[in-house]
Amino acid sequence: MSALEKRGGLRWMVVAAVALVLAVGVQRQVEQGRVKHNLTWTGGEGKEALEVGLMALGGFRGILADVLWIRAIRHQDSHRYYELKLLCDLIQKLQPTFTQVHAFQAYNMSYNLAYRADTGEDKWFWIRSGLASLERGLKRNERNYALWFELGYQYFDRLGDQKMGEHAHIRDAEMPRIDDLTEEQLKVVWLEPENWTKGRARPQENLRFASYYFWKAMETGTDPVPIRTERQFGQCIERLGHWASKKPAGERKRWDDWGAEDWWVELIRRNNERGWIHEDTVPTNLRFCMYQQMDFFERKARQAQERGDATEAASYQKRADDAFARFQKYFPDDKRSQNELLTLYRGYVRRQPATQD
Repeated sequence: MSALEKRGGLRWMVVAAVALVLAVGVQRQVEQGRVKHNLTWTGGEGKEALEVGLMALGGFRGILADVLWIRAIRHQDSHRYYELKLLCDLIQKLQPTFTQVHAFQAYNMSYNLAYRADTGEDKWFWIRSGLASLERGLKRNERNYALWFELGYQYFDRLGDQKMGEHAHIRDAEMPRIDDLTEEQLKVVWLEPENWTKGRARPQENLRFASYYFWKAMETGTDPVPIRTERQFGQCIERLGHWASKKPAGERKRWDDWGAEDWWVELIRRNNERGWIHEDTVPTNLRFCMYQQMDFFERKARQAQERGDATEAASYQKRADDAFARFQKYFPDDKRSQNELLTLYRGYVRRQPATQD
């Protein structure tokens, strides 16, 4: 080997050594930043993966994860879902705090792989695996509002009657009752299913879980545009028939302290504070919430009247009239009568396609 070649080889060795030192330094700063901003994890799996990654790859671990992430997206586009799962598993071990991959993995399992499953039991296996993936991400970063939101949305949408279809009975037999679980258990429902009793779910239990997780997303205070989560939360409690708050405004600290009517009014107030005075989806939601109440109580009054129970009929009719009075307060420019509003609303409902959700 010539002297020139030796000098060239030595030069590259020096460059490689400097790069390795810099990578380790950068890695140390990244880890310190994660601790500072609460982007840490406590599970043994994540810690072990970090130690192995540092020994094997040092600061190049993130580069490999980026390459695998690009490949994972390609697998997603080409519908290679099983290969995608393997790639996501590897990315999670390389970069345990890469929270986006948990949501990506969860969607793949809960929707794509569950859709391809042959049996209801297999479908349920992939759905709960997707939920567990989101819980694993939250164990590593509880301040990530997006993971809380995705968890809530899967309970709202993927576990809804419409998506579950003929397999809804498996969901009901396997899910716990939310009231049986502690705050800590609610973070790891499907990561630690041995800690609760299955089969105690009530009708629409999935909506109670969804409401809770949407609430947790809002509690992080990290969402720059929280209106999406706020609307989803309102839709959940409205579908549950939670129309009236249980407590005065200053005492509503939990998700189930709220009623849908009060929540939509609260969102209008928040939007006014934000300067979103032309945001019209929330007022529309409030309108329909009031229509539902007037319709429900008036139907109950009619049924009581048909049974000959005049006292109960009068009680229900008063509640319908009270809802109409509040509607007039919320929308003073709307001069239509209660009967006109209900006729309009019932016509709208009849025109909607029937769904199971």
